[in-house]
Amino acid sequence: MDDQRVLAIRNARAAEDQALEAAFGRLHGQGYRFDLPTLSHAGDGRRVVASGDAAHADLILAAGGDGTLNEVVNGLYDAGRLDAIPVGLLPYGTGNDFATGCGIAQAAPETMLARALEGVASQVDVGRADDRCFMNAVSGGVGAEATAETPRWLKDGLGKMAYFITGAIKAGNLEGKEAVFEAEGFHWSGRMLGFVVANGSHAGGNVRVSPEARFDDGLLDLTIFPERPFRDLTEIAAHYMLPSAAGIPDGVVAVRSAEVTLRASDTLHINLDGEPLRATGMRFGVLPSALCFQGAQPHP
Repeated sequence: MDDQRVLAIRNARAAEDQALEAAFGRLHGQGYRFDLPTLSHAGDGRRVVASGDAAHADLILAAGGDGTLNEVVNGLYDAGRLDAIPVGLLPYGTGNDFATGCGIAQAAPETMLARALEGVASQVDVGRADDRCFMNAVSGGVGAEATAETPRWLKDGLGKMAYFITGAIKAGNLEGKEAVFEAEGFHWSGRMLGFVVANGSHAGGNVRVSPEARFDDGLLDLTIFPERPFRDLTEIAAHYMLPSAAGIPDGVVAVRSAEVTLRASDTLHINLDGEPLRATGMRFGVLPSALCFQGAQPHP
């Protein structure tokens, strides 16, 4: 029997992990053959996966965070092979929100690699935001602006805490923007500070923003944070910071739908699985059970 061919797309953090490199080396030729490209620039992973060479892979691993996984999924979509090649994840990102929602914990490289190579395969949904796929979440407003403005050196040095530092700096200058959201049987308009359209339960550095979200239910979870007095916002933030927090706090709007439309009066900072964008509107949808994900159940 031929070795299983594995394309492992690595971000810089994964490529620098010598223990992971050694784990790949030990398994190479023992039932597996690895191709190990490293992401140097945004879009590299998407281009590699969309290329003809990737069509020969039996499994694609995203060794990185939400952004690396996003590039893999968009590359498969570009090539028309979204449902043809299973995908696994080794969490080497800053936030690892998708991994948290799937119950994929960071561990020793050999443990993570074994889980991704030999774990149970599940069909999961893929989100769509205009012409882009997303696996975990799209957020906009103040939170996305803080993420976009957090410098790389701060994220590398402090990890998830870097987002909180940048967000705290911006907190003294909160100003909502006029927006309209529409979904099936739902309409909301007003001034909002931010929103999240989620396929997964966690966003913004492991904050459980969408507790009802599931990767296999064919729905997206929309959460809107209307403009509120600063005192109310601190109470809302405190709710989300509690590990045991359940439900949606007062003053926050939440709805579940297969399609969501956003229109804003001004340009918004958007974060799509870690990719910073700007837009005045977006249409969101879902591709149900479109991807074979290997290594975790859709909801632990």
